[in-house]
Amino acid sequence: MSEVPTTSNHNPDSVNATMLARRSLGVRIILFVLLFVTSVLVYTIAGYNYFMDATTRLIAKTIVATGLFVVAFILYRRAPRIYSKIAYSFAAVALGFLFAWLFGGWYELIPGLTVDSPAGIAAAKFAEVLPIVLTVIVLITAAGDNLASLYVTGGNPVKGLLLGFAAVPVELVLFAGMGGFAISVGIGMLVGWIPWMLIFAFSNSFMEELIIRGLFLRKYEVLFGPRASLIFTSVVFAAFHAPLLPFLGLVALAAFVFITFVLGLLWGYTIQKTDSIWGAVLSHAIADMLFFITYFGAL
Repeated sequence: MSEVPTTSNHNPDSVNATMLARRSLGVRIILFVLLFVTSVLVYTIAGYNYFMDATTRLIAKTIVATGLFVVAFILYRRAPRIYSKIAYSFAAVALGFLFAWLFGGWYELIPGLTVDSPAGIAAAKFAEVLPIVLTVIVLITAAGDNLASLYVTGGNPVKGLLLGFAAVPVELVLFAGMGGFAISVGIGMLVGWIPWMLIFAFSNSFMEELIIRGLFLRKYEVLFGPRASLIFTSVVFAAFHAPLLPFLGLVALAAFVFITFVLGLLWGYTIQKTDSIWGAVLSHAIADMLFFITYFGAL
């Protein structure tokens, strides 16, 4: 007699995409909305929050992280495990943002270093990324998952690196749109920026790929299937950049968000096809280096 899928609370695969596909469209839409709202809550309110004062930010970050851990615990006891794993992953990211807020300012102790310089912005990004990445990896592995579940190990990274280059033409469109081809920066200056560009770009790209696609791409595949997971994480990635509105303006932000959505599709597809995060990280880092050149070339 064949086994019937169970909904045991302790089986992470007890709810798979086939079972959920039988649910009504309304239920799936509600799941999309809940997950999107939670994503905004984590990446904006607990994360890159530019619209609250310092004290309110700290309170908000603490409440979001604590609340999500409580939700993860409740879901673990009462619902199929995939839901608690998603809530726990969100909580890990929120806690990482809180630790970055509390402990990520050590670069300010370095004499003469400011974020208006290539070295300063690279140090600031590394200081911000380190507590986020460490928190996520420690908490996820402490919960019993391994680095392969985050696409950090295993898979086919060589194929991923090749696929990652497919996004470069889109990145060049973004570079042109930001005025990158119009700047005049000497070769000597660019060479001097290389160490700082690499630190900034790979720190940021690895962090963003980890907390948006590495953590959630496979989990959302369980809920919605591969295509919907790819689209949803790309929408979240694009929305992740919405707080840049005060710096870009509405029209420029709309174009920027659209291009980041397309890049999210390409990077997510690369991860799905290779089970490795590294092709997406490399391609994402190239985009960040182009941004770095544009930003400092315009100063």
